[in-house]
Amino acid sequence: MKLQSKKQKNLTIAIIALAVIAVVAIVLVIIFALPNNSTNNPNTPNNPNKPGVMGSPTQIESIMVSTTPDKIEYMVGEAFNPAGASIQVLTKDRDYSYFVNYDELEFSGFDSSVANAAVVITVKYKDFTTTFNVKVKEEPINDSTSTNPNVVKVEVVMMYTTYTKDRWNSRGPSDLGAYVVLTYADGTVRGSLEETPITRGDMYDIQKVNAPGTTYITVKYIEKGETYEVTVPITITN
Repeated sequence: MKLQSKKQKNLTIAIIALAVIAVVAIVLVIIFALPNNSTNNPNTPNNPNKPGVMGSPTQIESIMVSTTPDKIEYMVGEAFNPAGASIQVLTKDRDYSYFVNYDELEFSGFDSSVANAAVVITVKYKDFTTTFNVKVKEEPINDSTSTNPNVVKVEVVMMYTTYTKDRWNSRGPSDLGAYVVLTYADGTVRGSLEETPITRGDMYDIQKVNAPGTTYITVKYIEKGETYEVTVPITITN
């Protein structure tokens, strides 16, 4: 009876030992089967996907503009300033992304030699690119009350300049969508029906005629204290 009890005791110990080994084995399998937390946790210091940390080029799927530069409108001749710009970098698994500031990016495409409402700026990070637009505007006209020394030529565009004698003497000139074009010393040109329109009220020195030939009128265009005068020849027919 005592011998049988000893055998039962040994069997119980063996079963408990086997159970412990089985549990340890299961735990080890679970640990090795789980993803490496040090790689996938975005808060792990060495994780290349952590926001603000440069990742490997092979992990990048695409980039997009996160914030445009603080300055997105320029005058003709100004230099480009990327301060404030940043991009968002998306990784291939798209689970994580990080941001890159302007001082780590390359910018190209800026041209302020002429006015342009949509200058396309290309942003490059590693081998990836994206774009955004900025605006280039012409310099405003000098506000001085004297003749503007920057203006070297003034023209009147789209004015009707041929009339019959009877039509001219009875009604005088009409504008028909006329406007002033200003040419500046640096070669830039400004003027359109929307920007610099003129009307009959801007036309002076209108003389009646007795026979076909050529007569003249003066067009005065006033803007910001500046007066621009143009003499326009008018052809009179029978």
